[in-house]
Amino acid sequence: MKRTNQLMLAVAMCTMLGMPLAHAEGPGGGDPTKGFMKGMGGREDKVLEQLGLTPEQKTALNANRDQQMGEIKGLLKGMMDLSEQLNDELMKEKMDMTKVNQLNNDLKAIQGKMADKRISFIMDVRKNLTPEQFAKFIKLTEERRKERMQRRSEKMEK
Repeated sequence: MKRTNQLMLAVAMCTMLGMPLAHAEGPGGGDPTKGFMKGMGGREDKVLEQLGLTPEQKTALNANRDQQMGEIKGLLKGMMDLSEQLNDELMKEKMDMTKVNQLNNDLKAIQGKMADKRISFIMDVRKNLTPEQFAKFIKLTEERRKERMQRRSEKMEK
């Protein structure tokens, strides 16, 4: 019984830890190496058109995105490595709770850095857009977030 509970805990932890990694590419499964708002599965062009960006703004936003993606890729790799180590530790017959806690803390630290990167990205976007464009950008990203949550909710109901 104790072994079954440990196995169920390990599966639950792996599932929770793997969710951010599974969605790291973006819901559209787009190529995360092309253009501003990479990984949106082609929807970035629609957003750009709706914002009415100048060529200079597009260039600045793409340069910022490229820099951010380079930094995020390293963080994602670190998250995947730590998740794997945590999973390995959880699957051991005699797991080391100190090590489990340390790996979990390391994962939370990387997740915090990812949140910092997101805020940094938004601030850089804001610097390159007019107030009207930024308001529209926020509205469009909020609509996208709601659509994504709706799709997830519908999948869970099935």
